[in-house]
Amino acid sequence: MSVIETNPAEVGTRTCRHCSSSFDIMQEDLDFYAKVSPKFGDYVAEIPTPTLCPDCRQRRRLAFRNERKLYTRTCDASKKPIISMYSPDKPYKVYDQKIWRSDARDPMDYGRDFDFSRTFTEQFGELIKDTPFPSLYNYFGENSDYCNCCNYERSCYLTSSASQNQNSLYSAYIIDCKNTVDSYMVFRCENSYGLVDCYDSYGLLYCSNTRNSSSSWFLTNCTNCQSCYNCDGLDNAKYCFDNQQYSQEEYQKLLDNVNHLETFSRWKNRKQQNTNFFSTNVDGLHIDNSTRVQKWYNVRNLEDCSYVAWLYDSTDCFDVYAWGQNSQLCYEDVAIGDNVSWLLFNCNIDNNASDVLYSFHCTSCVHCFGCDGLRNKEYCIFNQQYTKEEYNELAPKIIDHMKQTGERGEFFHPSLSPFGYNETVANEYYPVESITTYQDNSLPDWWYQWSTYEAPQPQVDKIIPGEKLPEYGCATIQEKKPEFLSDILRYAIRCEVSGKLFRLIPQEIDFYTKHNLPLPRKHPDVRHAERMAMRK
Repeated sequence: MSVIETNPAEVGTRTCRHCSSSFDIMQEDLDFYAKVSPKFGDYVAEIPTPTLCPDCRQRRRLAFRNERKLYTRTCDASKKPIISMYSPDKPYKVYDQKIWRSDARDPMDYGRDFDFSRTFTEQFGELIKDTPFPSLYNYFGENSDYCNCCNYERSCYLTSSASQNQNSLYSAYIIDCKNTVDSYMVFRCENSYGLVDCYDSYGLLYCSNTRNSSSSWFLTNCTNCQSCYNCDGLDNAKYCFDNQQYSQEEYQKLLDNVNHLETFSRWKNRKQQNTNFFSTNVDGLHIDNSTRVQKWYNVRNLEDCSYVAWLYDSTDCFDVYAWGQNSQLCYEDVAIGDNVSWLLFNCNIDNNASDVLYSFHCTSCVHCFGCDGLRNKEYCIFNQQYTKEEYNELAPKIIDHMKQTGERGEFFHPSLSPFGYNETVANEYYPVESITTYQDNSLPDWWYQWSTYEAPQPQVDKIIPGEKLPEYGCATIQEKKPEFLSDILRYAIRCEVSGKLFRLIPQEIDFYTKHNLPLPRKHPDVRHAERMAMRK
C-alpha cells in the first residue's frame, strides 16, 4: 500500500508558521489523522500534521464565511437586482439562489483538466471565478429575503446562521425561536429580546446563559426562574430582585420603579459561569451532553472531537466550524451539512456528502476533488467526470503535486476566499481594524484580502443621531407622540458608536411597542459585537 510522505508523525511541540506561537501535537491527534486519511483504492494519502496552530487554522477557515454582510447586486443569470452576500465589486458570477439551485445551470459546463505545471490554488481560483456562486444560503425561507446561512425562516429579517425561526430579527445562531430580537445563540425561546446563550424560555429581556425561565429581566447563569429581575446564579426562583426574595406585590412595586438603563450597564459586564452541561472530559465553552471534546464552543452530543464549533450529534471531527449534524471523520472544513463523512479541506458542503476534498458549494456528492457547485455527482475532479478507476489514479497524483508545491494538508489559501477579511466571521473572533495596519514590505503572502466596498447611503427624508432618540419605551412613545413611530420609518438613524446609518422596519417597531422597549441607538453590527463580547 502506497503512502505519501508527510511531516514527522510524532508527538511534540510545534511552532506555528504564521504567528510563531507554540502548539502541541498529541497522540490522539496522530490517531485521528491516520483514521481520516483518504483512500483511493489501495492508495492511502496520509494526512500530515498541521503547520499552523489551532487559532490560525480557525482564523483561516472563518475568513471564508460571510454570515451577516449583505449587498444589492445584479444576478448574472436573470440580470435582475438581488440581495447577495457578495458585494457588486467581487469578480465572481453570482446567481439568485433559486436559479442556482435549479436545473437552469450545469456546473459540469465549467469542467477542466488539471495542469501539473501549475499550482492547485491557481487553478482552483480560476474555476471558482468561472463557476456561478449562490447569492445567499437561505433554504426554504418564507418572507425572509434578508437572511443568510439559514433554513426554514418565516417572516424573519437579518437573521444569520439560523434555522426554523418565526418573526425574529437581528439575531445570529438561533434555532426554533419565535418573536425573538437582537439575540445570539438562542434555542427554543419566544417573545424575547437581547438574549445571549439562552434556551427553552419565554418572555426574557436582556438575559445571558439562562435556561427554562420566563417573564424575567437581566438574568445571568440562571435556571428555572420566573418573574425575576437582575439576578445571577439562581435556580428554581420566583419573584427575586437583585438576588433577594420578595413577595409578588413587593416584586411588582420594585419593577415599576426601576431604572432599566442603569441595570443594563451592570448586566452587560456580568460574566457567564458554568456554561457546560452534562459533559465529561471536555475543554471549552457551551458544551452539552458530550465527551472527550477539546476546544472550542457551542457543541452538543459530540464524542472525540477537537477544535470544533457549532457542531452537533457528531463523532471524530477536528477543525470544523458551523452547523453539521450527524457528521463523522471531517477535518479542516467550514460550513458542512448533515449526514456527512470524510470531508477534508472544504467550504460549504451540503447534506449527504462523503469523501469530498478541497471543494466549494457541493451537495450530496461522493468522491469529488477540487470541485465547485456540484450536485449529486461522484468521481469528479475540477468539475469533470471520471470513472472510479480514473479518479483513484488521478487524485493521488494531484495530492502528491500539492505536497511538492506546499499546498498539501492545509485549508485553502486565503487568496481563494471570495470575501474581504472584514466581511467575515474571522474578523468577529480575530478582529483587525484594517489591512493596512499590518501591510509593509515583510507582509507574508498568506495574509488576507480586505474589502473597501462601501454600500450607497440609504435615501431617506431625514437622519436622526442615535443619542437624540427618546430613552423611554415605544409604548410610552405611542401614548405621547404616536406620529413619531410612523415618521421614523422614513428616517435613518446614525449609530451613536460607529456613525453608520441604519433604518428600522415596521415589524421591529411593533415588537418594541409590545414590550415597551426603547428604539435602538446603535447599528445592528455594533449590537451584535456587544452580544459577542458578553461571551468572553
